[in-house]
Amino acid sequence: MSLLVTIIKSPDSVTPAETSKTFDAQGGSIGRGKNNAWILEDPERYLSSSHCQLSSENGQFYITDTSTNGTFYNGAANPIGKGSKLPVHDGDQFSLGDYEFSVSVTADVPLSDPFAASDMSTPLSGSDDIFSSPGGGFAQ
Repeated sequence: MSLLVTIIKSPDSVTPAETSKTFDAQGGSIGRGKNNAWILEDPERYLSSSHCQLSSENGQFYITDTSTNGTFYNGAANPIGKGSKLPVHDGDQFSLGDYEFSVSVTADVPLSDPFAASDMSTPLSGSDDIFSSPGGGFAQ
């Protein structure tokens, strides 16, 4: 399972180095400080060093507000609240300072193995089996 976070709005004076970031089950933090998984440029200093934390528990992603100025979720007028955690769902949005983000949750899809043994237990029909046809499938 992974969480794709995409910037849908950024401060006018900023051209983000990354417009999206994928977080795995280990999660990560977002903020202006150098120790974040996603470091955002913030010339106006609206963002906290570590503004929010994304995490995963039992297959569910969460966002935790770790900021002073607030993490706003799905257009709410009030912030989540420092230290508060909410579940994150596909299509949700959140705001940090002048940044707005959209969220896409994707399930891990196991890749099929092209070399795995296929089911050969069903015999071929007589017309498809050249070895059981009279003459071995060749015209006589």
